[in-house]
Amino acid sequence: MSRERLAHLLVTGALIAVLVALVVLTRGFTAIPSTYTMTGESMEPAVGKGDWFLARPLATTPARGELVVLEHWIDDTLYYVLRRVVGLPGDTLVMGDGDLRVNGAAAPWPARVVVRQAERPLDGPIAGTIYNWGPVVVGPESVFALSDTRDMLGWPDSRFFGPIPRDRIVDRYVGVIRRGTPSRKGVSSTFPLDAVPRRLYVFAVPDLHVPRVTTAARLLLTQGVSRPGTLYLVERASQHAGPETPLEMLNREDAFFPFRPDEGDGIMLIAKAHTVSVSVDRQAPITDPTRLSAATTAGVELVLAGGSTLGGWASYELPPGHARVIDYLNTSAASFFAVWTHATTHYVNRAHVMYARPLE
Repeated sequence: MSRERLAHLLVTGALIAVLVALVVLTRGFTAIPSTYTMTGESMEPAVGKGDWFLARPLATTPARGELVVLEHWIDDTLYYVLRRVVGLPGDTLVMGDGDLRVNGAAAPWPARVVVRQAERPLDGPIAGTIYNWGPVVVGPESVFALSDTRDMLGWPDSRFFGPIPRDRIVDRYVGVIRRGTPSRKGVSSTFPLDAVPRRLYVFAVPDLHVPRVTTAARLLLTQGVSRPGTLYLVERASQHAGPETPLEMLNREDAFFPFRPDEGDGIMLIAKAHTVSVSVDRQAPITDPTRLSAATTAGVELVLAGGSTLGGWASYELPPGHARVIDYLNTSAASFFAVWTHATTHYVNRAHVMYARPLE
């Protein structure tokens, strides 16, 4: 046999092997697989930080225990999230101390609680805490999907926004194609981009992918903890042109917001309820010169929980006769309000103001 003939047979055999593999993965080319990378810890131990894996479009209802890729919207931004289906229509689910029960039986799938003392209340459609809730009955055309990590690292999943409509499941997990760097080292995979299929998504787990607009800020948290770092804001605000402001982000209904400390190895989810103030450089709360000239500006000094103080001006738009500082503090139901100086704007949580002193 000539060398040319042998080479031709080898190439043909390799192509046939590739085609057979694709047929197995895609059930006869009815669905083209996609490659994803997981750079968060929410699905450990099953899928680790830095792992690359295949998933293919979902043609049938997923089974309990199956990993699926979900669509998750935050304002105008679409994210893709890997989660485990734990409940199907008609199932009853209960969680106690982080342990899940489905229809009265202990769930057999892997799960973990990293810091059991870090329990937080749920503020969505499900009453309870992140470790204790239910019973919840899954409705028709929906599934209940959870992270394998039960802590806040597992946000977002059905604990926070309820059962997920079937049409928001886009892919089903096939398997890991490359193991990444262990998550505790805080380093993402270095898999070359030109060696993966054409679709690549980054998962919307809290420590990984957030809206692209950033601003430097300093947080003052309860217990007197102060941390400099970076805020992440939605790139396109829904009520005006341009990105949202820190005040708009803080007054959204979300209970947590992403923040990357200057000293740290990743993004933290900060509880708004435990945020005393957020300070940013040179950002007046009213930027429109016409509105600012018509607004009332009054000096105010605030004494915050823990004894710290800050002072500046409050600019607000209220009708004549109702434009005192007390009116400004009492009129809005929003949690945060702004006090500014020429150098800094402070966004302050009303719940952590001990008292305010108007400055004449």
